[in-house]
Amino acid sequence: MTLQTDTDSNTSNRIAGVEPPHFAQAADLRPLDKAEVTEVANRAAETIAPLWPLESFVAVNPFLGISGLEYADADNTVDRIWGARLVMPREFYKRMLADGRIEERHILAAMAEFGDRVNHDYTPDLLRLWATMEEPASEPASTIASLLSESSGNDWERFVADSVSNWAAGYFDEGQASWRSPWRGMTAYAAWRGEAELDRSPEILGVGGFRGIARTLPGDADELLLRVATTFELPRAALDLYLKRLLATIAGWA
Repeated sequence: MTLQTDTDSNTSNRIAGVEPPHFAQAADLRPLDKAEVTEVANRAAETIAPLWPLESFVAVNPFLGISGLEYADADNTVDRIWGARLVMPREFYKRMLADGRIEERHILAAMAEFGDRVNHDYTPDLLRLWATMEEPASEPASTIASLLSESSGNDWERFVADSVSNWAAGYFDEGQASWRSPWRGMTAYAAWRGEAELDRSPEILGVGGFRGIARTLPGDADELLLRVATTFELPRAALDLYLKRLLATIAGWA
């Protein structure tokens, strides 16, 4: 599996934490180590704004973790991680142009904010033309679960999200859940592993011997992160993006 970065010769338009391939080629040859993977995982977690407990969600910018990026970089990062955009759809600009609410002076002012980085390739007429064209579909980065969903026909993405959410609701419960995890006294990873060793749900969906697999997992969460990154040969240049995308798929529990 290859995860590639999105770059543009005229704008920065990079994904946060992902180096363009020509910067990363030499580094990719070095094997990953646990400290490095743990650092990337912690950095990925900082991208996700806190949503739990609920009082943490009050007045929190959902894109707090990328607020320091340039706008084009932030938009590209949101697209690849959340499958969303920071700009209005093209249909909006098409309608504003037709209604006369966006005029030539507005377009020129917007272009001036980008300066020479983009202006030599774009004109107001070209931008107006783009507003009438079909907008490319958003394509967030693939995960192992999404690739398995496509190839098997089983919705593994939904299964993973539901499983994590159900487990987290019991473990992090503050009086809302009807069932509280009996492993709450353990660390989050140890508690998840203890439950996974008894969970038959994955086996019902076709993951033979899942409980036995859970029993063979490392006792240390950081060691498991390294094993997964190594097993799936996740390239160093895309590891940050991949972990952020994983966190985005489980929404508020990240």
